[in-house]
Amino acid sequence: MVVSAGEPVRWQLTDGPEPVIGPADLLVRVVAAGLNRADLLMRRGDYVPDSADWRVPADRVGFEMAGHVVAVGAQVRGVDVGQPVMAQTGGACAELVAVDHRSALPVPDADDLVRAAGRPSGLHAIVDSTFGFDDAERAAARLAEPDSCGKVVLRHDGARP
Repeated sequence: MVVSAGEPVRWQLTDGPEPVIGPADLLVRVVAAGLNRADLLMRRGDYVPDSADWRVPADRVGFEMAGHVVAVGAQVRGVDVGQPVMAQTGGACAELVAVDHRSALPVPDADDLVRAAGRPSGLHAIVDSTFGFDDAERAAARLAEPDSCGKVVLRHDGARP
């Protein structure tokens, strides 16, 4: 989906090239994508994401999605083709999305992909505001450190400062 500033009628579906994944990326076939406030601000022309951060053109909408992995970069371990994942990434309103594997989270068996598509931004905000970085893999490793034993953290919601 491509967006230019203006009214919602300016949103349009277009064909684009298939994303090329790097060695640390996943290629995900999107089943569901979430639209959030940032997408609405993009439509009004009030927000332009840093394309270097999201690795997609600023006119592509969607920041969170869920789907099935269709290809895995050479450096990625522990993720299989066919695995359901959810991720926060730029350009999520597409058929295929390249995702840094550190931003992808497994979808629990009891969950469906439509519900999972709305969770990544909130989950990453919690990790980022709690640990100071937006990397679920490093957050999990930090929680497993010996000095974290016996500590309990309840984080109901998170927001970036």
